[in-house]
Amino acid sequence: MKPQKSSTATLVLAEWYGGLKHSSSNAWEDVKTGFLESYHQLQGTFDKAAQEF
Repeated sequence: MKPQKSSTATLVLAEWYGGLKHSSSNAWEDVKTGFLESYHQLQGTFDKAAQEF
């Protein structure tokens, strides 16, 4: 049976995350910082869209 796309994506994400946990702490901090910046931009976009509706 072929894995579903979401299952494949979850596996890829889990492997990526596992690799990050074993990389240098500086790299992990860079990823967290980048994620937080992206999240805040996305939140701003949703807030702006909500105000327009």
